[in-house]
Amino acid sequence: MKQPNGGVMALKKLIGEILSDMGFVTPAELEAALQEQKKISETAVLPERLDRARLVSEARLAKEAASMPFLGQILFEMGYITQAQLDEALAIQDETLERFHTLTSTALCSILDIGAVVNSSLNLVEVLSLIMKNANKVTHSMASTLMLVEETTGDLVFSVPTGPTADLLVDNRIPRGKGIAGWVAAHQQTVVVPDAKQDPRFYSEIDRITGAETKSILAVPLKAKTKLIGVLEVINKADGTSFTDDDALLLSIFASQAAMAIENARLYGELREEYEKRSRMERELAEVEKFRALGQLSSGIAHDFNNFLGGIKALAEISILHLDDPERVKQSMEQILQASNRARELVSQILVFSRQGNEEKAEIPINQVVLEAVQFIKATLPSTIEVRLHLESDAGVVLANPTQIHQVLMNLCINSSHAMKNKGILEISLAPVEMKPPEGTFSPDSRSVSFVKLSVTDNGCGMDDCTMKQVFEPYFTTKEKEFGTGLGLAVVHGIVKGHGGSIHVSSEPGKGTTFDILLPRIR
Repeated sequence: MKQPNGGVMALKKLIGEILSDMGFVTPAELEAALQEQKKISETAVLPERLDRARLVSEARLAKEAASMPFLGQILFEMGYITQAQLDEALAIQDETLERFHTLTSTALCSILDIGAVVNSSLNLVEVLSLIMKNANKVTHSMASTLMLVEETTGDLVFSVPTGPTADLLVDNRIPRGKGIAGWVAAHQQTVVVPDAKQDPRFYSEIDRITGAETKSILAVPLKAKTKLIGVLEVINKADGTSFTDDDALLLSIFASQAAMAIENARLYGELREEYEKRSRMERELAEVEKFRALGQLSSGIAHDFNNFLGGIKALAEISILHLDDPERVKQSMEQILQASNRARELVSQILVFSRQGNEEKAEIPINQVVLEAVQFIKATLPSTIEVRLHLESDAGVVLANPTQIHQVLMNLCINSSHAMKNKGILEISLAPVEMKPPEGTFSPDSRSVSFVKLSVTDNGCGMDDCTMKQVFEPYFTTKEKEFGTGLGLAVVHGIVKGHGGSIHVSSEPGKGTTFDILLPRIR
């Protein structure tokens, strides 16, 4: 069996590490075998149908496990090692297990304690400090250090030193390939050096910095999977003796735990960086979406503003025709003033949106708002459209923005007038209802069982199923370009959702259309 220069081979539990330590496989070959094992495990599947009345038997599980090739077998089948080399490594693995069973209770408790911390803490300094403290304790060493490889230079940097001179060592480094630790990093093998000064690899600069005297050294490679990330080293047994095979085994276990902690921290760092990157992208996308929506809202408000202007124009024309009837003119002027105020409030909504604010909502009696809106809408529609209003005496109070409710009704009624080609019956109804939203019909946001139901029905041309599915999509329209922007119903949908409500459309070609709106009822 190949032995590393200067001492005792560390006893490893993982067959890949044993083979690597023995020089039988290279890191690249080991990585290739690990990838092959991963590929095999990913393609292995359990039977499609299992007996639900019982658990999978131990025999079946054992059979599944037995069919999965071990890493040593894969390395052999890939031609990287001989059967004799595999047998030799397996014998060392068995010896490792035997030695593990003979460890003292103190050592086992330290290993278990560290394992628990590694799996529960993301504080890397805390975990590594605990590992090094316990490494000193179980190997009875005077000092220790965890050195990490600096990727740009290959130097070993003192990252977590312990002992009387620890403060003098932090951030000092051993040049690449220098010293016993440099040899361990280069060869990725464990060494035990009974007398450091007699070893030609000894790097005396560290003793000069600390003023201490290094007598004996035990150093093990620190690897994350197959990649070397550093070296773990303990120096000077307290009783003046040399480090043993058991010490090497324990330090190898601590090195594995340290590597796991470092890898966990790295993965957490990558995850946090990815999360922050994703959050940053989401914020940027939200900002882009805001401006896109702002443009859409601007078009929608312009669309509705034109509706207001149409009503104002119609009322002005009526006033001119009835100048000899002061009461009629006064009534028209009051409606014009009311429409102007609504239009002003409508335009202000885009300013609120641009400041990322919420439109003001208040507790309002819904009957009053709907009645005002219908009176205005009737004045804007041609006389060939009969408007029928069905209002419950007290439909209740809702938390809403009255201008937006007015906007919703105006859009729906204008759409209905176009669908009826300015001739037909337009019905508007409002009533309180007690119900749960039918699944798949109304928005799941409407959790309350108390609503007000606002319906707008026409006997126009109606819609087919394909049109109904797209009717609330922005820019979707069945009208000629000069007669519609495709934004009216999209804005309606947004307003209703913004009020915690839901909207549903039912229609049949040639028979008409009904829009039902549910708004949460406060009282």
